[in-house]
Amino acid sequence: MTKKRCMTFIDGYAKYASYLVNNDSSSLTSEEQENADAFLDAIREDYPNAHIMGITDGYYDDNTCELSPDFGIPAYAPMGSGDIIQYIVYYKE
Repeated sequence: MTKKRCMTFIDGYAKYASYLVNNDSSSLTSEEQENADAFLDAIREDYPNAHIMGITDGYYDDNTCELSPDFGIPAYAPMGSGDIIQYIVYYKE
């Protein structure tokens, strides 16, 4: 049986983007890298075999239907408030 490829958008910290999308950890401390890994692990609990493929140009606001920056706490592996972006996540179901 062929698995269906799916895509979703997940809010996460902007500071992890280079590491999660390009595997470039040069701008992160070892603690931040561990937190980014925990973020990805938490996503994979809901979306097995998930891969972060990129980011949107901002945060999609469901109320206004526009892209805008956001500041807050993401649902996956929250580590406190920070700049939030939306990650494009691919997975198979």
